[in-house]
Amino acid sequence: MLPRPAPHGARGVRALVAGLVTVVVLFALMVATARERPASTAVENILATLLYPVQSVAGWTSARVRGTAQAIQEILRLREENAQLRAELAQLRQLQALYADLENENRALRSELGLKARSNYSLLPAQVIVRSPSAWFSSVVIDRGSRDGVRVNMAVVNSEGLVGKVERVTPFTSTVKLLIDPDFQASILDAVTGEDGRVQGRGSEGAVAEFPFNRDAQVEPGHALVTSGLGAVLPRGLVVGTVETVGMRENNLVKFATVRPAVNFTRLDFVQVVLAGPDEGTGVDNP
Repeated sequence: MLPRPAPHGARGVRALVAGLVTVVVLFALMVATARERPASTAVENILATLLYPVQSVAGWTSARVRGTAQAIQEILRLREENAQLRAELAQLRQLQALYADLENENRALRSELGLKARSNYSLLPAQVIVRSPSAWFSSVVIDRGSRDGVRVNMAVVNSEGLVGKVERVTPFTSTVKLLIDPDFQASILDAVTGEDGRVQGRGSEGAVAEFPFNRDAQVEPGHALVTSGLGAVLPRGLVVGTVETVGMRENNLVKFATVRPAVNFTRLDFVQVVLAGPDEGTGVDNP
């Protein structure tokens, strides 16, 4: 029987192996015949020509591998640098926010120090530590109490004007009823004309002033309102706010005015307790 021909795949493998063996043998011959001489031999030239494609492919592959490795290293370095820069940026933003907060606090403290310097009253500085939960909070808690000399009904102010008055006192803290609380009332007068009246809180609407039984009271928009001192609770001359609009009640006996408080109650951090005020009294100032 005749031998069966080798499969096509086997012939291809044998040819590849034979080619590789030939290349190795030729390369060995080129190395063995290499000497210091002015010119290459014909065999070496043939070998160099035959090996050039292999050397070229090997060089190209090596360059690509080196380039890929360098690119991966550069990507990793850039990622690390990016993460570091992000962390530094976050830290800078935190420092910027802290600086702005300290700057605002410093400005507020300077205002309160200026108020204390120009005031004729004995003032006790305090800080707001608790606000009532409502959007237009009606009371706050300060970090001063009876051990600091604070008593009920003492006036509380800041550099802008009247904040409210002390409602409750503990040894270490005090609750302050704000001017905008609907239960807050105080005797006032028009700083321009001297007309006597009373003011009551209106929550988000600020406050309203009334001038009972004086329909001809000379009160106009833009006039400043201050505490009158009547009722022996709040000292005289504390700025309450500014008249915005003026009108008459339905009975035409009471003139009223809407009031824009002098104090910005949405930004209430530092206040002063007027220690000179008494803790008891009668009249509209002491509901």
